[in-house]
Amino acid sequence: MRPPFTSIKKTNIRWDSDTNSAVRYDFDTNQDVPFVGGGGGFTPTDITVSSPSTEIDFNDYNFQSVYLDESTVFTLSNGGIGKYTLFLIQPFGGGSIFSFTNVLWENGVAPDFITSSNAINIVEIIFDGTYYYGSAKTGFA
Repeated sequence: MRPPFTSIKKTNIRWDSDTNSAVRYDFDTNQDVPFVGGGGGFTPTDITVSSPSTEIDFNDYNFQSVYLDESTVFTLSNGGIGKYTLFLIQPFGGGSIFSFTNVLWENGVAPDFITSSNAINIVEIIFDGTYYYGSAKTGFA
């Protein structure tokens, strides 16, 4: 079923029958751009972290499994207005510490992420077009 036309800020979302996906027309740049986040479904991808700084690019994916091979600092980028989910997965043996550079957390304090062997921390991100707001569920195993 085709989604209805919706307007958000200076962006119009429409269904593109050629690509069979949602796109948004950005009035600031006068062009169509892919619409991700809040699109009603998930586009999964896997990322393996092996660097002290890692960019999580939301341009194409709103659901990402992140395998931590070492400690890292995440920076989020290219978010469209909407919701994103990160599964942050510790390696066998655990110990990978991570943080985020550009996420606003509830009460201004980042959660205590669990770093034990094979632990999974789930981070939910909402992007309003300006800020990334984060909440977390920690310690799944």
